[in-house]
Order: sequence, then C-alpha cells, then structure tokens
Amino acid sequence: MKKIIMSIAVTLCILVGITGCGSGEKSVSGDETFIKEASKAVNKRWNEQTAAEKRGYKENEGVEILEREINSFEKAKENIEDKELLNIANNYIEGTKIQIESFKTNDYELEDKYLRESESLRKPALVSMVDNYGLEIDKSNEQTYKDFKAQATVIQEDNEAKKFAEELISKMEFKKSKEYDWTHYEAVVENTSDINFESIFYKVQIKDKDGIVVDNATLCLENFNSGNKQKIDFSTDKASKDILITLDMYNIK
Repeated sequence: MKKIIMSIAVTLCILVGITGCGSGEKSVSGDETFIKEASKAVNKRWNEQTAAEKRGYKENEGVEILEREINSFEKAKENIEDKELLNIANNYIEGTKIQIESFKTNDYELEDKYLRESESLRKPALVSMVDNYGLEIDKSNEQTYKDFKAQATVIQEDNEAKKFAEELISKMEFKKSKEYDWTHYEAVVENTSDINFESIFYKVQIKDKDGIVVDNATLCLENFNSGNKQKIDFSTDKASKDILITLDMYNIK
C-alpha cells in the first residue's frame, strides 16, 4: 500500500512539475532578473561616483566606474524577454558608452555634443525602468534620482518636440500659384501634439531638374500652440523641380 501511495505521489510531481512539489518557490522571469541586476549596477555607479567626488577622482576612475556599470547591464540583458525593456536597456547602455567618449576628448564642443546625446538616451531610459519596470533606487540615492528624473522629463519633452517638428514636414501639402516669373507655395499645418511651441524654423531648398540648389527660403511658425493651425508660405523666381524642407531649430514654451 505504501509503495502504491509513493508511486502516485511521484506521478503527481511529474504531472504538475517539480516546482509544484518542491519548496514552493516562485520562478523568476528574465525581466525580473535583469531589473534586479540593473538596480544594483545603477546604485553602485552612483555610490562610487559620490565617493570619488568627495575625495577627488583618480586617473581614469570616471571611465572605469561607467565601464563596470555597462558590463553589468550587458551581462544582465541576456535574460530580458520583453522587447520594449530590451530596447530601453540598449538605450541606457548606448547613452553610457557615449558618456564615456565625452571623458576621452579634450574638444569642449565635442564633449558637450556627447553629453547631450548621452543624456537624451540614458535619462529617459532609466526613468522608464524605474517607473514601468520597478528598478529600485537606494535611499542614499533618492535625491540624485529626483534631480535625474526632473532633467529626464525636460529631455523627453524635447525629444518629443523634435520628433513632431520633423514629422510635420511630411504633412505639408503645398498649393502652387503663379504670378509673372514667381511661383508661390502655400500650406496650412496643424499642431496635433500636446506641446506648445514658441517657434519652429524650417530651411527650404529649391532644386532644379539637375538636383542643384538654385534658391533658399525659410518657413517659420510662431506661437504654435497645441491645436493651433497656421499658414506657411514661400516664393521663388527660379524654375524648380524639387523642394527639400529640413528642420532648422525649435523652441518650446
């Protein structure tokens, strides 16, 4: 009888799986494993940077701190299952790699360029990992993260503003009218985003049949608030085959 009972118990264990008959421990997903390791890496980075700032950085220490963080992220991301989380992790890693490049140059303009590119990737990525995936920030680093998140919010809005301003180009449907030797181009555009723009400037290149730029113009949208519609126009006395419009600059209110 005991043998029969034992046989049934073993069979049940096989059917429901080892975890069901073991200690009852909950399996951990690859995403959870990544977030746990990423939490350690981020807090370790900030702790090491704080300590280095207090006593003064040793030679190459700043780069070494960031490289250790990257190595932890690279190893941990192999467990990721969620595609969006993988994309966010890659953005954070790429942002940190660009930040490392800023340490290696003596060109101030290039350093500033690297830092801006780094922040536009790394800061929104970390905030997303905290807010959407549960990455944990130690109490000792809470203020650092608050400052970090405030900057990330500004960067994210700027990224969205640039994306919308660029996408708006594809929605410009110009009507042409002719007066003597001049061709007039006119279109109406709408701000369908949630962003209030102080201004947006576009560069216009008028090309002839050979693809040569024969004239230039500027398009400007001012006080282009959310839901606002505005007319844009330009004119040229050159024979045109193609019009190329590119984003020049923009300012958010």
